[in-house]
Amino acid sequence: MSKYRTLIVAIALFLVFDLGVLILNFYVSAAISKDAASVNLAGRQRMLSQRMVKGLLETQIAMEKGEELAKPLDELKKSFTLFDDTLNAFSQGGQTMSGNGELFKLMPCKIKPPSRLSIKRLRCGRRFVLSLRLC
Repeated sequence: MSKYRTLIVAIALFLVFDLGVLILNFYVSAAISKDAASVNLAGRQRMLSQRMVKGLLETQIAMEKGEELAKPLDELKKSFTLFDDTLNAFSQGGQTMSGNGELFKLMPCKIKPPSRLSIKRLRCGRRFVLSLRLC
């Protein structure tokens, strides 16, 4: 019996350590997955800012040509709303729509507060879009 005791203890320790590594692996994978989703949302913010500028440009061109404004204004409204909702979720925490159309919960960012100038610019941009009667 004593010659098997060492083998049983070794196998038990192997299983305990293996289970510990497996649990740690699942935990790290979940953390990486959540970070990857946040990085994707940040990349989408860049795309949305470009789409808003495109919508403004198309609106200006349509106004100059006397064409219908509904389509470019609708695109601008959708882009702005999604951009603003995601920006608020990043800064204050909350839910936003992910890239695949599901709700995604974000924790507030733990970074230094934005400068007064960047807050002033953001408020100016919101006032401008609101003046277009989009929201």
